Amino acid sequence: MLAQPTVDEPSLAGFRGDEISSDREVAQGVVRTGRLQLLLPETSVQRLMALKDATEAASFAEVIRKALRVYEALLAEQRDGSELVIRRPSREEVVIPTRLMIT
Repeated sequence: MLAQPTVDEPSLAGFRGDEISSDREVAQGVVRTGRLQLLLPETSVQRLMALKDATEAASFAEVIRKALRVYEALLAEQRDGSELVIRRPSREEVVIPTRLMIT
């Protein structure tokens, strides 16, 4: 059984995700919701909290929804044979290994 979160515990053990809806559904006023419970190692919780702070997201669910969109887009590009290339301020280009997206 998953532990239930307490107000003063910054842990996602037993975290209950809020709404799971597409942007289109929200725009149309159709909001389907679902519950998601995650049991994450403390390092993953810290990473999620850091992403929430860095992006000024309103919730952990917002961070996860946005991350899923990015991940789906990267996978679609990978399936089409594309490479992910990062161009640094120095103009150096670095190819990100595709195994990072699928493992």
